[in-house]
Parts: sequence; C-alpha cells; structure tokens
Amino acid sequence: MIQLYPLSLLLLAVAALLSFLEVFRTELSFFLRFKIWLRKNDRARMILCIITMLTAFLMLLFPLYPGPMILGDLFPSLSLFLFFLEVRKLDSSSVEPFVIVTTDLSSNPYFKKGVLFSIAFLLHFLFPSFIIL
Repeated sequence: MIQLYPLSLLLLAVAALLSFLEVFRTELSFFLRFKIWLRKNDRARMILCIITMLTAFLMLLFPLYPGPMILGDLFPSLSLFLFFLEVRKLDSSSVEPFVIVTTDLSSNPYFKKGVLFSIAFLLHFLFPSFIIL
C-alpha cells in the first residue's frame, strides 16, 4: 500500500533521530524535548507504539508494487519492530544512566541502532520497491 510508504519513512526517521540522540546530544538538542515528552506522556507513547506495530505488520502484508505478497518490505518492517521495542522501553519511571560519550562509536549500542535505522530509511526511500530477503 502506497499510503504506508510516507508513514514508514517518517517512523524510521524518528527512530534514527531518537537513537542518535544519545550519541550526538548537543547536535540534536531540538529532538531532546520530543524524547522527554514521549517519556512523560504514556498516551502518546502508547499511540506511537500502536502506529508503529500496525505499520510494520501492514507493510509485511501489503508491500509496495511489485513486491511479493507476504515478505515484501521485510527489512523496514523489522526495523520498525525494533523501534517499537525501543519506544516501549521508554518510561517516566525508568531513568537511563548517564551515558559517557567516547570517541569509539563502534562500541556504542545507540550509535549502532541509529545506523541501522538510517540504513533502513535510506534504502526504503531510495529504492521503495527493492526486495531484501
């Protein structure tokens, strides 16, 4: 379904920005307010989780043309499912420990997730009907 395409791109971009926020806090300070709002607002977090899961599930069932019927957009769907798990972990009662930013980005898990979401976003944006199985 072509209607899911812009929504999936938006969710993947938000996922990449939220992941990179832990590494590049000063460069992405504009997005810090959104993360704090998500952490405090249970209803908004629940709505984002529902939208993310529905989008991931519907992308598997109704891929962009000419994808196969069942596993059409597998990589973006799996990335959105990982984003769903990340958003579900956000909670106002759970406070993340202070993250010490090192120059070695390859060992930082937030950076790795951000790269994964960015790759999923770029592949899905540049090649919308590309099949990755």
